[in-house]
Amino acid sequence: MGTSDWRVYMDISRVSHYSGVLVIALVCSCLVAGPALAASVQATPTKTTTGNAVFITTPAKATVFIDGNLSGTTKLSVKGLSTGKHTYLLHKLGYQNMTGVFVISAGKTTTITKTLQESKIPIETPVMCNQPYALCDTSACTPLPNDPTKVNCTCSIENGVSSGMGSCKDRRTLNMYNSSKTGWMIKSGARFGQITSTYSFLHALPTTDGKIPNRKIDPNYTGNIILKYCKAPQWANCLDMKCIVPAADPKADVKQDRKAADYAICECAMVNDDPEFYIASAEGAGTCSDPEICTKYIWSAGDKDLMNAGIKSLKTYLASHPKEDPAQQYVMPICDLEK
Repeated sequence: MGTSDWRVYMDISRVSHYSGVLVIALVCSCLVAGPALAASVQATPTKTTTGNAVFITTPAKATVFIDGNLSGTTKLSVKGLSTGKHTYLLHKLGYQNMTGVFVISAGKTTTITKTLQESKIPIETPVMCNQPYALCDTSACTPLPNDPTKVNCTCSIENGVSSGMGSCKDRRTLNMYNSSKTGWMIKSGARFGQITSTYSFLHALPTTDGKIPNRKIDPNYTGNIILKYCKAPQWANCLDMKCIVPAADPKADVKQDRKAADYAICECAMVNDDPEFYIASAEGAGTCSDPEICTKYIWSAGDKDLMNAGIKSLKTYLASHPKEDPAQQYVMPICDLEK
């Protein structure tokens, strides 16, 4: 073999050697990259981070609060709860409240089955607080399209003495404050303010020339409020519900303090198993003789026994603390036919 022939042989050998290395490298890279390549082609499964809960009570139609928020009435199915521990409260008039903790596992359903105990005390004692509150009397409410156990009621924002079942601490406003210059304001960073719905005599206070003095209420309002005893299939229970207060301007910058609307939106429980209740109608004495008034709307109303206890306690409190809220009179008239 000549010199030139040897050089050609060496070149061919070198190519053959590198080709072998290249083939081995390619094979190795495929083995390493194969799973990653397959993973990139196949969609990565979404990790489930929520689960469901079912609440069953005896008797049924108990109101359920999960983590302090109204969730509906039993039998109740709640979907999309975050994994981990949650608190619940079961409430039904005439029965003791029941509280507890349940755990949600990803992709699973947790069933909570409870038997409520009848209350030995006929009615709890209402708590009086002198602070801001939402007043839902005279409110006609609208059912939620996706949840027949709840309704939305538009309520006024007031400040003074009111009656509720929760403590004054639990009924404090959140994410809002009252400015002497601009009125109610929502704090920066908060989408909404929060206020609790309670009961007062405010809308029955004395009027001057058909108008309520120093109150931001419809100027055509005459103070002609009267309580009507009803026996009807359904009503809305807004007592002690947490209500949202939206911004007056929906486009206002959430990063800044902004003026609040002059009303609250309360998500209230639909009641269809307690047919005796009181409504506070703005139609005055005509309410008493109207046979359809109780079913004309889904009223924000009060359970008969609880309302009687609240009226008595509120009247007694205001009479003994006249300087706390002198604007409120001590009675709200009830239809004579239903006393």
